[in-house]
Amino acid sequence: MKFRRLLFPIIGFLVLITSSAKPIANANNINHLKNEGNNIVLRMANSLDNLDDTEDPNEIFSRALNEYIEEFDSYLDITGLNVFDKEAITLPDFDINYVAPEYYTIMNDYETSFQSGMSSADLIKYNNFRQNNAYFDKHITLIETKYLNLNIRPKFNPNLDIKFPLIEHSRSLGLMAILTSAGLSEAIISAFAGCATALSSALSSAWIPIIGWAIAVGVVVGALIALTVIIVENWNAICKVIDDIKAWFLEEFSMFTEWINSFFSDAVSKGEESLISSRATIGDKTFEFQQVQANDYAKSIAIAQTGRRNYDVFLMQYVKSSSFEIALGMPVSKEFCISNKTHLLGFSSYTWYQNSARELILKAGTGYTSPSPELHLYNEGTNTAPKFAFKHFHNYTASGVRDESLLAKRTHSFFGLLYWTPNNDGIGEIHPESPKY
Repeated sequence: MKFRRLLFPIIGFLVLITSSAKPIANANNINHLKNEGNNIVLRMANSLDNLDDTEDPNEIFSRALNEYIEEFDSYLDITGLNVFDKEAITLPDFDINYVAPEYYTIMNDYETSFQSGMSSADLIKYNNFRQNNAYFDKHITLIETKYLNLNIRPKFNPNLDIKFPLIEHSRSLGLMAILTSAGLSEAIISAFAGCATALSSALSSAWIPIIGWAIAVGVVVGALIALTVIIVENWNAICKVIDDIKAWFLEEFSMFTEWINSFFSDAVSKGEESLISSRATIGDKTFEFQQVQANDYAKSIAIAQTGRRNYDVFLMQYVKSSSFEIALGMPVSKEFCISNKTHLLGFSSYTWYQNSARELILKAGTGYTSPSPELHLYNEGTNTAPKFAFKHFHNYTASGVRDESLLAKRTHSFFGLLYWTPNNDGIGEIHPESPKY
């Protein structure tokens, strides 16, 4: 089968991508995991005891996907995980003292619990599985040793030295290229590929009758948890190539299209959730805000691309010279802002057209602003303004000066093109990558 064939090309870059891998630091403790003796195999069997035994790979994947969704939160807390300014997070469930465990710690914890929960008969099946599938054995051996040595030989196949030249298929080389282009380390690429190997092994119609459906489900659950942990913990890098990764999985696991789509939908939503720094309810809408660093011109350009030549308004808050927060996923209308007086409540905004930006201050803010927009850019030795910025309007008072009251002072009504100061002298030019009119 296609996914059985996949074992060989994937594992080629699962191991010995390099001849020297630096040791990985010792893992952090995971206080949020379930009790150490969690019996994964028996618990799954008990929770699904109303279901018949199955040898259908699609049914195996379906059960595993449900189990993964239920289990994931006990392995990784994604609340504010990828927010760079932790002090600014206002989410009620956020624990500023939480230290996320590394992917290899989570993989090792799951595998330890998985094996310890097996009956003697199941453990014999599992070890026979490893002994007769050296590529899967290599994957589990790396997990058990927490990726300390990528060159380690499989536990049950110590005479087999799996080498990089085993790569034969261009599609597998394509996945390696995708992951490498995202800037991931060799160990992470190996773990990612190993999870794909685990999926192809456990979903093989040749193996399911031998190992049984409960073990097959458990292997798939572990692979899905680990894949999502890697995706979420490296979301800022992986989000740029996630569509390519998904396309690769859809091609290689083509008989599981429904479940692959469901899995990536969940993984992507978790990645996006990890970026949320705060929520706010205005009128009948709840907004999720993500932080953007002022020097991250790529994200600012993406904001401009999203708003280009339309009348959408994207609410913002906590605008500082170093960063801001924006609810890019929920655009609103100018009328919504006016009816809720958003720019009197301390909310800022980005929209494409200058006239719209000015009108937001006049009708959703104090009612007074400057006749022309302002632009504040970094001037070396003079100010701490950002190097990249949008032109904007401020709340003013009736006497024609900027309103310095707390909420009104926070408000900026940004619009249009992204500017920058290439010479760090405060003189602005349109950024060459900014969308144009």
